[in-house]
Amino acid sequence: MTKHRFLKRSLLILGAISAVSLLFAGAYLYSGLERIERIQIPHTNEELGIHPWVSAMEDVSIRNIALFGIDSGRNPSDPPHSDSVVLLTIDRMRNKLKVSSILRDTYVNIDGHGKSKLNEAYTYGGPALAVKTLNQNFDLDIKDYVTADFWGLSRIIDSLGGIEINIGEKEVKEINKWIGELSALEQKEPAFIKKSGPQRLDGIQSVSYARIRKIGDGDFDRSLRQRKVLGQLLDKIRQGGITGYTSLVWKAAPYLKSNISTNDMVSTGTSFLLSTINKVEMQRFPLDGYCKGSIRNGIWYLLPQPDIETMAKQLSDYIYKDIKPVPKAPLF
Repeated sequence: MTKHRFLKRSLLILGAISAVSLLFAGAYLYSGLERIERIQIPHTNEELGIHPWVSAMEDVSIRNIALFGIDSGRNPSDPPHSDSVVLLTIDRMRNKLKVSSILRDTYVNIDGHGKSKLNEAYTYGGPALAVKTLNQNFDLDIKDYVTADFWGLSRIIDSLGGIEINIGEKEVKEINKWIGELSALEQKEPAFIKKSGPQRLDGIQSVSYARIRKIGDGDFDRSLRQRKVLGQLLDKIRQGGITGYTSLVWKAAPYLKSNISTNDMVSTGTSFLLSTINKVEMQRFPLDGYCKGSIRNGIWYLLPQPDIETMAKQLSDYIYKDIKPVPKAPLF
């Protein structure tokens, strides 16, 4: 056999092995995604609360996915509240991801239930009503969602080898309080934080950090911590490539619910991992200067100012027109 023929045959064999490996990897990823519980929501714009003027300007280069973080571990008998409400925007036109926190105490109208906190929508009607509430109040066109249990978030972070977070001096006591509680629920020995400063957090530590509320400006700073954790997660997923993504899916799937099909998840996830998207922007709504606290019937609410229409315009302008909102001096 000549050297040329040997080289050609070797390349063919290597190509065949690579093709088979990719086939098996793809099948393993697909079977992992199949483990996610699929809970469908309505399909029509009317049922989803998408206003006609919003659907008229729909842009296929922009996709919005609602991310709901729920806590079912502390008291499984309680109906789930969406402790975290995040809008993930894949903006292919501008080659960026936008992560928009919408504060859970925001005073909104919930179809069939009147005015209440945003997070109550999930309690009243699950992801279908939660998505509809976001669309109706903020002029959005959300059709897809992913719900993650906080225990799932913990396991996702562990599967990625932890995340890097700078713990403030005043945050140490509060994070350790949550670490103790969550570790007890998991029947694990708590790994308390010993000092402030930049450090790698495991899953329980990261979830505990995201739950801190008593330090700083309450839910404002809490949502900032959640965005930091999510930003680190996205970076880690990207760095892990297809192999890391597959491993993550298998560990996280039992704690996820979604209406997004397996095929769609494969294509969207692969597109993200292989794309040139290298910019992640994070925002919080309502903005400082455009909201104030108010107690009604003994319950604290966050009221958009001067009205919810202003908040809706700021959010939709940011999502669809890439107009970054500018906060003002806080009203409280």
